[in-house]
Amino acid sequence: MNPVLAVIDDEIDDIPLERLETQIKDFASQIASATAQWLLWVAAYDRREGWRSWEMKSCAAWLSWHCGLSPRTARQHVAVAHKIVEFTEVRQAFLAGELSYSKARALCRVITPANEMNLVDAARYATAAQLDRICQLMHTAGSVSDEPNSKPADTTFRNNLDGTGTILITVPIDDLAEAEANIDTRVTQIIEDNTTPETSRLETIAELGGIGEIRSAAALTLLTGTGNETHAKHTEVLLSVDAETLAAATTGQSSINGHNINPESARRFSCDAAIQPLLVNSNNDPLRVGRKTRLINNTLRRAINHRDANMCRFPGCSTTKRLHAHHIKHWSQGGDTNLENLVTLCHFHHHSVHEGGWTIKRIEKGWKFRDPSNIIQFPKTAPRNRTRGDLLRDEIKQHRQKRLQHLAGTAEQADLYYVTDSIIADSA
Repeated sequence: MNPVLAVIDDEIDDIPLERLETQIKDFASQIASATAQWLLWVAAYDRREGWRSWEMKSCAAWLSWHCGLSPRTARQHVAVAHKIVEFTEVRQAFLAGELSYSKARALCRVITPANEMNLVDAARYATAAQLDRICQLMHTAGSVSDEPNSKPADTTFRNNLDGTGTILITVPIDDLAEAEANIDTRVTQIIEDNTTPETSRLETIAELGGIGEIRSAAALTLLTGTGNETHAKHTEVLLSVDAETLAAATTGQSSINGHNINPESARRFSCDAAIQPLLVNSNNDPLRVGRKTRLINNTLRRAINHRDANMCRFPGCSTTKRLHAHHIKHWSQGGDTNLENLVTLCHFHHHSVHEGGWTIKRIEKGWKFRDPSNIIQFPKTAPRNRTRGDLLRDEIKQHRQKRLQHLAGTAEQADLYYVTDSIIADSA
C-alpha cells in the first residue's frame, strides 16, 4: 500500500506543505490517467451496446444508474469516451496524466484531425479555464458563415436509434426570437415550480439535469401541450381487439384507429389510457362498445404518487415525466385497479414491460423485475474489435509503466485570441 494513503488525519497536519502539494498533484495525475482508462472501457461498452440487456435507453442512462453520475454528466462522459478513441494525441496525453478530464472534454468539443496537435500543445500549457475560453472562441469562429441561408421553413423528425429523437424546425429568422422567448419563459416556469425554500436556483437546475435538459423539456412541453402535466397526456382513441386476445397471452387481431398493433401494445394502452374499447369476437363482430374504464381516480392517483415518489419504478430509472400506472396483473385477466396491483412506469419502460417481455412481481417491499429470460442478468459477452482493443490495451499498459507527469497549466496570462487565431490558421 502507498504509505501516503495509510496516513491518518493527525499525521497529515504534520507533513510538510511541499510534500502535500507534490502528493496532491500526483493524485490528480493518477485520477486523470485512471479516468482516461475508464472512458476507453465505457466507449467499448457502448459500442457493444451492453446497456441494452438492462433495458436502458442509452449507455449514459446505464452509467447514471450503475456509476452514480448525473444524466448530463453521464452523457458528457460517453461523448468524450468516443472522441478520445478517435484522436490518438489527446488519448495519449490523457492516459499519461498530462491532461485532466476538464481539458480533454474542452478539446473534444472542437478537435479535428487538422488541429489536434496544436490543441494538445496548447492544452499542456494553458489552464483549464484558459483552454475552455480558447475552445469557445474556436467554436464561435467555426460557426460563422458569410453565405445567407436560403433553406425553406420545414420540420423534420429523426429517430436517433439510441432511445432519443430529434425534432429539427427551420423557421424564418424573424420568428426565431419569439420561439426562443417562449421557451425561455417555460424554462423559468419549470425552474420556479421545482425550487423550494430549502434549495437554490442553481441546485434546482442541477437536480433537473442542467439547463440544456430543461430547455429540451420546455420545448417539448410547448409542442405537446403538456406543460404542467407530470403524468402522460392521453388522447382518446378507438381500440379494437379480440376479447380472447385481451384476456390471455394469445396472438390475435388488434388495431388502434385502424392501424394494426401488437396485442401486447393493446394491453399496454388499456393499462392507463383514456380509450374507448371495442371488443370483437373471432369473426370480428363487435361484442359491445365500452366506455372509459380502468381509469384511476384522483384519490388513488395521489396514493400511487406518494408511494412511488412520482417517478418510474423500473430498476435504474428515475424519470418523472410521462408516467403511466401499470397494472401488474392486467385488468382483462382479473387484475384490480388498486394500489397493490399498480406500479408507476415511464412511457419508455411501459413499452419494455409489455412489448419487451419484462415481467413484474409484487413482493413485500416493492417489486421484482425480471427480464425476458426470467432473470436479471449481466450482459452476455459479445465479439470485440481485437485490433482496436489490442491497440488501446497496449497504450494503457505503456502508461502504467511510466511515471505520470503532473497536470500541465502554468496559469500565466496569455493572449487567448492570438492562440486561437494561430491554431485556426495552422489547421487551415
